[in-house]
Amino acid sequence: MKKLKRISDLSPDKANANLHTRRGAAMMKDSIAECGFGDSLTVDKNGVIISGNQRAETLKELNLQDAIVVPSDGTRPIIHQRIDLEASEPKAKKLGLLSNRVGEVNLDWNPDVLSALKSELDLSKLFDENELGGIIGFGDLSYEQFKELKPPPGMLWVLIGVSVSKYGAIREQIERLQAQADIMVQTTRDAAHQNQDG
Repeated sequence: MKKLKRISDLSPDKANANLHTRRGAAMMKDSIAECGFGDSLTVDKNGVIISGNQRAETLKELNLQDAIVVPSDGTRPIIHQRIDLEASEPKAKKLGLLSNRVGEVNLDWNPDVLSALKSELDLSKLFDENELGGIIGFGDLSYEQFKELKPPPGMLWVLIGVSVSKYGAIREQIERLQAQADIMVQTTRDAAHQNQDG
């Protein structure tokens, strides 16, 4: 087991499924600078980050290197007690909000990593088929093929972001849009074939 004392002792997860967002990274940096550190990092026995890649990067940027390392085998919870805060204080309330909001804003799934993980892990409890398909593929196209598609003249691709919690309420409208998008993809393919044949 590697002895860990500083953030610089850690190695990033090379297969991290979250690409993160610029806005989320900025929010995380502001959160740590203003409210201190709230959420922990989880690393393996060799110091490779399992959860908290962006937090580690942000801590390096803020030059917060010294760490409190709590060895664990995962069978008991680890409680992070902030001895400088009381829950009723505005700073503590803001830290709680920031913890949730940064996680929400700083999420950008890496389709290539999720696609590789799909063949290795059962992701059905994390994503339904439509959610996962929306990230790693589009119809029968791979994500890379979809990124290369160009819309026909006079048409525009539109990406719709929907909260998972609200998806059920508007699923029917999204499925109609999906059907229209499938027609656009077919139109694009047909146009590409005509250009190749012509």
